[in-house]
Amino acid sequence: MRSGKRRADPATGRNSTPCRCWRRQPGRRSCPRSLFTLCLRIPGWASGARIEVNGQRWSGATEPGSFAAVARRWRDGDRIELELPRRLRLESIDRQHPDTVAVLCGPLVLFAISAGSERPQPRRSELLATRQVEQRRWETSVASASVTFLPYVAIDQEQYSTFVTLAG
Repeated sequence: MRSGKRRADPATGRNSTPCRCWRRQPGRRSCPRSLFTLCLRIPGWASGARIEVNGQRWSGATEPGSFAAVARRWRDGDRIELELPRRLRLESIDRQHPDTVAVLCGPLVLFAISAGSERPQPRRSELLATRQVEQRRWETSVASASVTFLPYVAIDQEQYSTFVTLAG
């Protein structure tokens, strides 16, 4: 079937016109102006996500755990930017143990690195004060001692813990 000819989509039964812009054709760099919806997934952890189209803030909803549907007439050179804030948060292991928590930064689980056999019992506020100090290193202060957190990919020979028990 030649490109540009209408055909029925077997899944929906609707007629569609194939777009030539996705195929490599000499001398062709862009799609014709076309109206379509671009759906961007907003992860459940991304509270405060922001979308910009051509440098202008998009006014639609960016609810965590949903899709943001950006519908417009797109043109060659349009630029879309999606900012997903990686905020620090605590998630409990389950409802029965609300004081046993993991520290997360966006999609990353941060593992507490053990210095010997002692395991600190931080307060919730101390864990939420954890700050990124290097590309793959976070730190906080617990009872005047420094506690290091690393994402899994940065752990080498260190002893680590996924969950931390909060001070009562």
